[in-house]
Amino acid sequence: MASQSKPLFHSHFGTRAKRVTTTVFALVFITFANSARAVGNDSLEEAIQLSVKKVYPAIVRIHVVAENGSGGRMKKSRGSGSGVIISKQGHVVTNHHVAGKSTRLTCRLHDGQELEATLVGTDTLTDLSVLRL
Repeated sequence: MASQSKPLFHSHFGTRAKRVTTTVFALVFITFANSARAVGNDSLEEAIQLSVKKVYPAIVRIHVVAENGSGGRMKKSRGSGSGVIISKQGHVVTNHHVAGKSTRLTCRLHDGQELEATLVGTDTLTDLSVLRL
């Protein structure tokens, strides 16, 4: 009997990644479809612009400070990335490689306002982190 190898994305990581990816694409599709319907027979470009206008306020710019070091010497490093506000309570989804090892997080909203954020949780396998503004 020949052995069967499992598909690459058969692991728990793969299942979770598939769910997250499917959810993101579904949300984008629904937003786009609703925008296209709202503009009726207008151009595709206008539908895309309307979709961007609806989604843009949820996008944040994340500024990160992390402290790391060895041998008793701490070094501060700075970085940045982006995230998406996913709840009215101020939860933001971003990548673990952006915020997962941070010591200080600041999020800049679409209107220029800057808010401190805290790391709620992070998962290295899916490269996802959740922040709270």
